[in-house]
Amino acid sequence: MKKIGLIGGISWHSTVEYYRGINLETGRRLGGLHSAPLVLESLDFEVIARLGAQGHEEEVFARFLAAARSLRQSGAQVLALCANTAHRRADRLEQSLGHPLVQIGDALGQAVRAAGMARVGLLGTARTMTEPFLQQRLVDRHGLQVLTPDAPACDAIDGFIFGEMARGVFSQPARAAVLRACDDLAARGAQGVILGCTELPILLRDIATPCPTFDSTQLHAVSIVDAALAREMA
Repeated sequence: MKKIGLIGGISWHSTVEYYRGINLETGRRLGGLHSAPLVLESLDFEVIARLGAQGHEEEVFARFLAAARSLRQSGAQVLALCANTAHRRADRLEQSLGHPLVQIGDALGQAVRAAGMARVGLLGTARTMTEPFLQQRLVDRHGLQVLTPDAPACDAIDGFIFGEMARGVFSQPARAAVLRACDDLAARGAQGVILGCTELPILLRDIATPCPTFDSTQLHAVSIVDAALAREMA
């Protein structure tokens, strides 16, 4: 099994879920006491969020690139970003590294298509819901139609993500806002909803939703294991 390198900490709450998901899937595939060979570069989310809010994107990118290079130097062959919004830098990281990432958009697109769906809602941070980096990959590479909430709902969900969930708070008002957005997307024709923030599956754990949902964390974790086992299982 190839060594996995994760860039996490954004937030650490969902990074824990990545570690759990990757090792559960590794154990399921290989049996026995197997776990994944894995290294983690955990970024300080407070610093990343502050720099991003101040418009210092080049400094943020430099921190991601340094983390990715450190993972490569440690022997990691399979690299992944443990967050949806961080994928706005994924293509540039691949170009700078000369090495591919296991991208979350492909894990999601394949899962939606495997479920027989063509029109899907997308929830996440405001950047994930309004910028093209994830939506366009789902459209161009997987032929999906992507629906997002209206501006007030986007703002409300983004506020809960950064104000609560990234701090480990998963409140009933946040849950209600996300479920309302799921309802609205389903009413507009979404056949399912992508939980495109890695904290959202934690928020909705064991909660009934008005339409099928796609857990970006777990789907990405499985794709990471796929990549790590690709040669061994071929």
